[in-house]
Amino acid sequence: MSRKNNHWGEAQALSNKYFQELQTYMYTITKNSMLSKEIVSAVFYKIYADEKLCRHIAEPAWGYLAGMAMNEWYMMLRKEKSNDRKEAGYEMLYAEQWQESPEEAAIYRELMEQLNERVRQLPPRMREVFELLRESYTTREVAEKMGITEQTVRNTKTNAINILRDELTRLGLLQLLWLLW
Repeated sequence: MSRKNNHWGEAQALSNKYFQELQTYMYTITKNSMLSKEIVSAVFYKIYADEKLCRHIAEPAWGYLAGMAMNEWYMMLRKEKSNDRKEAGYEMLYAEQWQESPEEAAIYRELMEQLNERVRQLPPRMREVFELLRESYTTREVAEKMGITEQTVRNTKTNAINILRDELTRLGLLQLLWLLW
């Protein structure tokens, strides 16, 4: 058996032995089955990807794997909190800038109508993710509500923004929006 196959075999053995138990443990902490599966999958992905890490884990591996899962969860929480904080800051910044004059407020309303029309034209699932995020749901809340992973929510949001940006650029409205801001 080659060295690489042996590494994969060891990683597979760890996964077979601990995946379900670790997922159950993370569910008791997160209270979210999708998130707990995502966390445990990330842990085992790291083990499969890093031969040295796999060889470093000795039996009984439960404590080490539980620690890795907790660290993965903390990193996800920290990243989500940072993203939410950035989004809230941008929203506050742009909301304050539109209180300058009645003319600009009227133009802003017109632009928002155009934007909302383009949002209505998005594919149904993408539109639902985008609208939930606009309603101030967190990435995690949207993922739980729709039964998808947080990464899928982020990817869908990025795709929606790209589609909207391209459509507004095509209509010549994006430049107007930037000029007014």
